Amino acid sequence: MDFCGVEGIILPDIQAGATYQAEVRLWRNPLVNPTLTAAFRGPQVINIIASPVGDSFVFRVEATDTAPYLPGSYWWEVTATSGTDVSIVGKGQNQVIASLAAETAGYDGRTPAQIALDSINALIENRATSDQMRYRINNRELWRQGIPDLLKLRALYMGIVRREKAKLSGRNRFGRPIYVTFNER
Repeated sequence: MDFCGVEGIILPDIQAGATYQAEVRLWRNPLVNPTLTAAFRGPQVINIIASPVGDSFVFRVEATDTAPYLPGSYWWEVTATSGTDVSIVGKGQNQVIASLAAETAGYDGRTPAQIALDSINALIENRATSDQMRYRINNRELWRQGIPDLLKLRALYMGIVRREKAKLSGRNRFGRPIYVTFNER
């Protein structure tokens, strides 16, 4: 089967405990009255069947049904089925995000990049006075990461954390905008 738009299907992340809805439109659909199914595989198995709405299909799951979804990375595949014909119309990866209301005391919502950045900052602060890179006592040896290397690693993780925060706030993930003016001569 030939579907134009296979690469155009993007399913958003699922927020556990919130209503999930995603609209999918197929172009050049050769199947007659197809049924679309999204299969998510990760920490658990999730299958969602789309409802046809005009020339689109809508995947919808109520908040009470998403509440028990386990957080983590999921790989998904959308299939269109009509009789015995089955076509894969999209694939991807997304996240099921834990509901903050369901979390208990002591919850740490930092991303792995933020945790790494915090660890690097703590290491730099504690080592600012330590200038020994390596020492040996009774055939035991300890190597330490140099401050210049830690600063490079810190800059890398600061960029990652900045992009994560921009994505969560809906801002441009690629940094500040650059404005260009064209003048005629």
